[in-house]
Amino acid sequence: MSVRFSDFLRRFIGHTLGATILPLAVCTAIGISASAVFNENKLVDYLNIGPTFLLPIAFGAFFAYLFTRNMSPITPALWVWSLPAVFLLWNIRSWRYQAIDSSWKDIWNKFFGTKCSSSECLYELITAAFMSSVAYALAVLVLSHSRRDAKISIDPAGSAP
Repeated sequence: MSVRFSDFLRRFIGHTLGATILPLAVCTAIGISASAVFNENKLVDYLNIGPTFLLPIAFGAFFAYLFTRNMSPITPALWVWSLPAVFLLWNIRSWRYQAIDSSWKDIWNKFFGTKCSSSECLYELITAAFMSSVAYALAVLVLSHSRRDAKISIDPAGSAP
């Protein structure tokens, strides 16, 4: 039992890093490069953080494909959103209790929207990590179903699993 749990935990940590840290690192590198080349930060912010979180979502799905395309036990990869979700909810709760303006509109702007200012936009990185991990888990789910469907259609006996 402990071997199975330790294997699950090892895979879970690896997938969580691949679903959160790696997409954000790539997005940061793209953002810094694009800012230097185009001398425009707003477009980069719009792609990397709220309201679209487009690049973290895209890279989360890409790394899911990359890391799970030949993997059979996908269960650890399906739970990668759980730690970022807890971390996001904990930060929203903390902001709610400590900020001067702790309205839900303010929380939306700090974690999801575009009306944050300077260092307050850093909270959107927590949301970006959550969004990339959700995209990772959903991509793993879609890939596992498409693999299963492909195996069924290739099965010469025509038997269902």
